[in-house]
Amino acid sequence: MRVLHLIGGGDTGGAMSHLLPLLAALERAGCEVQLACLGEGGLARAAEEKGLSVFVLPMRGARDPRVLPPLRRLLGRKPGWEVVHTHGMRANVPTRLAAASLWGPRFRGRGPRPGRPCFFTTVHSDLRLDYASAALARSYEVLDRATIGWVDGVICVSEALRELLARRGYPSHRLFVVHSGLDTAHFARLAAAGEAARTREPRPARLGTVARLAPVKDI
Repeated sequence: MRVLHLIGGGDTGGAMSHLLPLLAALERAGCEVQLACLGEGGLARAAEEKGLSVFVLPMRGARDPRVLPPLRRLLGRKPGWEVVHTHGMRANVPTRLAAASLWGPRFRGRGPRPGRPCFFTTVHSDLRLDYASAALARSYEVLDRATIGWVDGVICVSEALRELLARRGYPSHRLFVVHSGLDTAHFARLAAAGEAARTREPRPARLGTVARLAPVKDI
């Protein structure tokens, strides 16, 4: 299976923690996997360091129209992609617009859509909380809702997020919950380290959080 994932190159939050192990797992399963980053950034560099196939599309700012022609060429390459999967607004809207210009009614229409890939979007967070500017968040939400019907499925990382999108008018029949996967081998290493630590002298307790310490998390 030929799978293309697209995301902003600077997205280094939970989406990156989810996506990079997923790409490695898909490769181990025998898929032909390509990661396309819209713009440079920490995610693009991290993927390269892990030896993943990364293609960086030139993009400065979230509304840079120069990304559309190379994005259109990437989507239309031969042999074609079987699955196209976007993450985040920086990738969602440009990819949908490029696909609409490439496949026309076959992409935007309802029912069977022969001759083009299956399109999926993963929603990792509440769009209204992702941006400091309420006006910017609202404009992105309008664009997202206007084009969400063009994709085959919207993957939500939690049931709470699926319910939130449904309340906001997103088509319920397109919303699916798939929790982010975990590399269990990593936790096996941590367990071994924890066992070794118990043989040492007592130390002060340590507190941690499962969220990154960023304003959007409201911690």
